[in-house]
Amino acid sequence: MCSKEAELARLRNAREAEIVYQREQNELEITKTRELADVETSKFKNMVDAIGAATLQAIATAGPDMQVCASSYDDSNGNSN
Repeated sequence: MCSKEAELARLRNAREAEIVYQREQNELEITKTRELADVETSKFKNMVDAIGAATLQAIATAGPDMQVCASSYDDSNGNSN
């Protein structure tokens, strides 16, 4: 095998190894992202379960009148800052 052919074979092998390595890194990243998404989904479900569907519905349908804002509270009491 001549020098150029050996160099081409070495470069081809190095490129294939790089592709395999990158593919494995991509698979690890995909797995990590899926697992993090599962954790976040589980955390959200646990929070919803803890708060309760009825409470969340009440919060979602409550109008602005039910929201307390410090500046509007002070203004309604005649206080000014």
